[in-house]
Amino acid sequence: MEPAPDIESFVRAPLGRYVHGKGWLCFYATPHLSGISVWGDVVASEVDAAMVIPPDIHRFGKSPRAGLIDARRVEEVEPEAFQVAARYVMQHQDTIASLLSRVAILHRPGLMSSVAAGFFSMADPAYLVRSFTESDEAFRWLEIPDGEAVLAEVDRIRARVDEASFHRELRALVARALQDPEPTSTLTLVACAKRLGLSSRSLQRRLGERGSSFRRELAAARVARAQELLATTTLSVGEVAFQVGCASEQHFSRLFRRLTAESPARWRKKRGAP
Repeated sequence: MEPAPDIESFVRAPLGRYVHGKGWLCFYATPHLSGISVWGDVVASEVDAAMVIPPDIHRFGKSPRAGLIDARRVEEVEPEAFQVAARYVMQHQDTIASLLSRVAILHRPGLMSSVAAGFFSMADPAYLVRSFTESDEAFRWLEIPDGEAVLAEVDRIRARVDEASFHRELRALVARALQDPEPTSTLTLVACAKRLGLSSRSLQRRLGERGSSFRRELAAARVARAQELLATTTLSVGEVAFQVGCASEQHFSRLFRRLTAESPARWRKKRGAP
């Protein structure tokens, strides 16, 4: 599948393309299979963003048309997000029923089974819906023989876009916070997770999956900001330490040396900074 540059382009010509936002990926893999993959903490604002895609994009497909909701990597669902999605399904159920023969929900065992069942009992769709924990069973029921290959491609795309957007957002958030007069108040795990629309647990888990941690990301951001200040200002090392939220000049110097193998003063001198 190829990426569409934006939602409008995807809506005009969806076949063989995908479009994504934060925590979601809408795709039209083949003329017979379209769907949406969601992951992480599902929040109302992002569901709203995805729900601007009209259900009549399915007219571009070929009968029988099947839909897949891939929720295998969902961590938590905000109640408001649940309501936004239910309103969309109820508002468009006649159009969806006229274009899709079946919709499968793929999720991991446990809580998501109850969430999926509760969602569609609330929406009461006029088309066939079933939930599955095994992808092969889902695709047999959908009668999509190449479904596993499609799902593998969706996983590759999701991993790629999620990695790029997650790290970019986190690092930009931390970098902005380090420019605050008192950065320590906005540089806690809880504060950053909230700004990213995640729970603290989800943020820790996602960083752990990438071989990192919030502490490591914060340390790297502090040193990067310190290098900027050392190179472009006449602030003393102690003042730079305060600017990047370190408790003391000694703590800052140890951190800087650990990540750069140089002291802040030596790093500044070697670069001819003021």
